[in-house]
Amino acid sequence: MARAKFDELERGIAQTRAQVQEINSTQEKIDERLGTVLGDSQMQTIDVNIDDQDFKAVVENEDKLQGNIASLVYGLDEITQTFGSEFKSMSESTFMEKLTGIFSRRRAEEMKTSRIRNADIRSNLNNLIEKSEVIRGLLEEQLAVIDDRLDKSKTAQADVLDRAQTTARQIEETDAQLDELAPQISAIDAKIADATGEELKALQADRAELANTYNEATAKKQELVATQQSFERYGSIYANYVESLAKQKAAQQTLISKLNIDTEQRTIMYDALVESLRTSAQQNIGHRIDDVGRETDAQAEAMITQIGISSENRIVSMMEAHEIYMKRTADIRQKADLANAEFARRFGKIVDQVESGKYVE
Repeated sequence: MARAKFDELERGIAQTRAQVQEINSTQEKIDERLGTVLGDSQMQTIDVNIDDQDFKAVVENEDKLQGNIASLVYGLDEITQTFGSEFKSMSESTFMEKLTGIFSRRRAEEMKTSRIRNADIRSNLNNLIEKSEVIRGLLEEQLAVIDDRLDKSKTAQADVLDRAQTTARQIEETDAQLDELAPQISAIDAKIADATGEELKALQADRAELANTYNEATAKKQELVATQQSFERYGSIYANYVESLAKQKAAQQTLISKLNIDTEQRTIMYDALVESLRTSAQQNIGHRIDDVGRETDAQAEAMITQIGISSENRIVSMMEAHEIYMKRTADIRQKADLANAEFARRFGKIVDQVESGKYVE
């Protein structure tokens, strides 16, 4: 039974490895596309039509990956329970031992003692530890990838926000330039109406120069507003990206911590159980099975039950910690939404002023 579960776990590990490779490959492509924002190219020359579905798909697939890895960790707990049943059955007499006991109780006890002594318990334990190490390695490799992405994404996010602020200042400077040019053009228009001859030509030349400057400033503002919109969109993408990676990192660290504790405790418990079954002191209990058989069974059941209880308690603790984390995340998200709403209101006001030209009520 344990062998079948090991095979199932092995298939799960292989499937998860393939999924990790696929997600990492897709993520590298998206990282490259987002990285374009940090290059020397002007924003208006960059293809900003990145499909949000790409990012949503990555987040959803990574959520599935986290679920698969968690299933692998919990699969070890199921195997632990299976081993517990096998250890319990070791202390019980086989059909042949019971049949022999009808004719010779002493011979039946000798058969049972020999069977326990020669039982291949440690190989199962070693297999369990080996699988634990494989899964832990998978977790740690992915955690390193997540850490790297998170650091790069935070840096990129800060860069995008900084460049957005710079663009906002440039828009304000351009608006000030337009505000300065508009009355100058109006004043020249008024003079042109009454001018003639050389004076008229000079005024028209001055007006043409100011008009060119005004048009260039207007075009520059349009370019800056489009750039600002792109930065706003990328800022939102990075915010979601960083949030997703932070959640993945927390989940990954939790699973690694659980696996480390489980592996350590399983090694101690099963080593102790193996030695207990094989030492002469414990074998004496087997020779006196008629007197203390029920107590031996109770001890084995208590040990197995304790393993299951410990595993369940750790899982419950992990899940309770998740509630605290989700509340904290919700609070952070709420603050972020308020900040985003305030930014949208202020930016919308600026754009409205630009479009309407009403800077003074």
